[in-house]
Amino acid sequence: MAERVRARGERRPRKTALGREQAIYEANLAIWVPEHENEHVLIKDDEILGFFESREEALLAGYARLGVVPLFVKQVATSEPVSQIPNGLL
Repeated sequence: MAERVRARGERRPRKTALGREQAIYEANLAIWVPEHENEHVLIKDDEILGFFESREEALLAGYARLGVVPLFVKQVATSEPVSQIPNGLL
């Protein structure tokens, strides 16, 4: 049993879904903020497909162009929004 636990710990970390797209977002964020802050960027693989006023607009444009596939849509912002979860739900 201990050997199995050790073996799991030695595995490489799994790549996250849309990790390549996240890396593109992070690499370009400083460039995009002056012109596109608060807009939503749509990225698929290595291609930036556009900027949209809302998440829904970005998703609709992506699905219309590519079909129902995983898409990366994220609001261009210098800081991540903080979500608060009430203690009663934890």
